[in-house]
Amino acid sequence: ESWNETMKTLCYDPWIAVYIVACAVFFIWLYVGGSWSAKGEMANGNCPDNIASLTKYSIYCGFAFAHVGVSALAISSVLSMCMEKGVKPSQIIGVYARAMSL
Repeated sequence: ESWNETMKTLCYDPWIAVYIVACAVFFIWLYVGGSWSAKGEMANGNCPDNIASLTKYSIYCGFAFAHVGVSALAISSVLSMCMEKGVKPSQIIGVYARAMSL
């Protein structure tokens, strides 16, 4: 039941749809900024001197934020699906810990 509720929320809630579109724009803007930074377009006199290093830090933080958010959504979805099938969270963590120790 919780997996169905998760899918219902992700697919049919209008506020989640707005959030997903905002995240898509965020990703696109991160890639545009990364492209500008990689090409050195900010260092050609178009921006103040210290903006290049600040931009790189901002891009790194943006990708870290996106990675953590996507990971949290994926983990919570998997846990929700497993708990619906009767698997306990401690069993999932044990499988994960054994897989990481290989």
